[in-house]
Amino acid sequence: MNEHHITFEGAPDEAVRIATEIADVDGVDLTSSEPPVALADGRLRLGLTVQATAEVIRAAVDELGAGLDDGGSITLDAG
Repeated sequence: MNEHHITFEGAPDEAVRIATEIADVDGVDLTSSEPPVALADGRLRLGLTVQATAEVIRAAVDELGAGLDDGGSITLDAG
């Protein structure tokens, strides 16, 4: 398992759901969460750090990203 950083940007009410769903994925250990940042357009940015295999976290990010409202995004940051 390696450390990965995820960035979510979207509706504030979705941030809690995304963090919870990431933490609930088998094989993923949510190790930290950055303080949320309010964006000018009313959305929120939330950074999460997890321990997981690359395959597991990529699949989780892809699945969660497909279910986001318009204007929302979740990315697996390079690094």
